[in-house]
Amino acid sequence: MTATTPRARLRLGIFGAGSLAQKAHLPVAKAHPDLDVVALCDNNLSRAEMVAQEFQVPQVFSNWEEMVKQVPLDMAIVCTPNIFHAPISIAALEAGAHVLCEKPMAIRSEDAERMAATAKRTGRILTIGHHLRFEPAIQAVKTLIDQGKMGRIYYIQARYLRRSGIPGFGSWFTRRELAGAGALFDIGVHALDLALYLLDFPQPETVSGVSYAELGSRGRGLGGWGADIFKTSKDFDVDELSAGLVRLAGGAAIQLEASWAGYNPSSEFIGIFGTEMGAEIVREGGPFKLRLHQDLNDMPAVTEPVLPQLQAPVPQKQYWWEIDQLVRAIRENGQPMVLPEESVITTRILEGLIRSAGSQAEVRFGKNK
Repeated sequence: MTATTPRARLRLGIFGAGSLAQKAHLPVAKAHPDLDVVALCDNNLSRAEMVAQEFQVPQVFSNWEEMVKQVPLDMAIVCTPNIFHAPISIAALEAGAHVLCEKPMAIRSEDAERMAATAKRTGRILTIGHHLRFEPAIQAVKTLIDQGKMGRIYYIQARYLRRSGIPGFGSWFTRRELAGAGALFDIGVHALDLALYLLDFPQPETVSGVSYAELGSRGRGLGGWGADIFKTSKDFDVDELSAGLVRLAGGAAIQLEASWAGYNPSSEFIGIFGTEMGAEIVREGGPFKLRLHQDLNDMPAVTEPVLPQLQAPVPQKQYWWEIDQLVRAIRENGQPMVLPEESVITTRILEGLIRSAGSQAEVRFGKNK
């Protein structure tokens, strides 16, 4: 009997050594049998060295361009401040790596389009970190919609609100030059992605948005997470609350709300209006719950299906699936769940909401976009 030669593990490099890398990406990558974490980069070299020592990463860089040039990578994870998502992803793709870029894809739609075009030109896989798609409740509703059991979906409420959750005053999250936007780009992007995913990503026609910074501008609403949490800095020039209405081709619409802080209860909610059935996806501590609304014998009925639990060999279950599905796509020449063309649409809508809030007027998208 001939012994089976084990296949080589994929050489992985991670750009960004903040809390997301420490709490999510690195533990998963180190536990994955197909990955070998060979390099880590962060502009804060002392932090990068500390994290590299904790997770036994052999090479450490403070300059992302040097890491791209010096380390041959099969796969890269980009979890830096948003302003660097596009240049690092593009450079890594051009160097031959497949890329998982954290959300938002980019802070400008033209950068998102360049990222997608680079992936297509190089033949590399580019996917964006929308890990909430893997939630069993989301997948159950997606299946019902795809099977036609909910009828035509014509309206979705997408809400992600925090009572107090600003990730550090003066951190990159609260600086427009580095983040592009605040709550809208940080958590609003998740809610918008889920709504568009359930609708199969129709093109946007118009958006109308509003943004507020009533608490953060006064040093209120600080959360307990983020890599650089400054309690006294007043650097805050992003939104803490954004909301908007998105009109889509085909007639459907999305109502979006995203907030880091506000005198209102925290809420993660997706409400789906279909012509044959409705649904609400709610997080009330723990995994999302699913409730279906329909008529049975001409009477209103609410059912709460028993959903399978998300399984993974590490506590970071959603991130395991996010990373593992990219590894499988690389190995099998397949596609990841989150396609770059989808996130280009998401980025265009987010950009439109910012423009609308700034101009206090509706933004209309061109037919060629």
